[in-house]
Amino acid sequence: MSPVLSAKNISKSFPGIELLNQLSLEVAAGEAVAIMGKSGTGKSTLLHILGTLEAPSAGEVAIAGQLARPANTSLIRNRHVGFIFQAFHLLEEETALFNVLMPAKIARKEKEQLPRALELLSKVELASRKDLLVKHLSGGEKQRVAIARALCNDPELILADEPTGNLDHATSQAIHALLIGTAKKFNKALIVVTHDPELAALCDRTLILKEGHLCTS
Repeated sequence: MSPVLSAKNISKSFPGIELLNQLSLEVAAGEAVAIMGKSGTGKSTLLHILGTLEAPSAGEVAIAGQLARPANTSLIRNRHVGFIFQAFHLLEEETALFNVLMPAKIARKEKEQLPRALELLSKVELASRKDLLVKHLSGGEKQRVAIARALCNDPELILADEPTGNLDHATSQAIHALLIGTAKKFNKALIVVTHDPELAALCDRTLILKEGHLCTS
């Protein structure tokens, strides 16, 4: 079976800085991979490249068997990739349900995906808060909304950037279990950038980004 994500010889450089140097990575469906490393090593940049939010200086990324090119990156992102961010990136003045439906709104499939959005809110234990404005939710609840949003369009690949960096320890543990458990249950490929060894330990593999390369821990 082909990997959900295949990144080959990825390099990224800026004037005077070589951040990533011909690194490669494959992630299969149902596999959770943690990427760790010191601050400033390029972890978030790598995640953005893997999610087609940013172009590499060299190399190629294929998601769900489709090679990412300038002409198709938006389509690939919307159909095949779900993002979860440390800062949530939710619309605070809108409801939890509205936020979960955002990927479907972009794809113009809001009515079609409404039952799925409601089901996902139930799975992350927020069914009773679906009509509550996000600004009234706790940090842990906001991250659960973000996880449900990432799954709304049923993407094959989930990318999470420090998903519990702004949460207390107890809430972080609950989100860790939810994130890994959800990815496994729905057979998603999951890549998590994290500084948290507890979250990394729950993943199938942990890779360290160091001097532009991915190394096994």
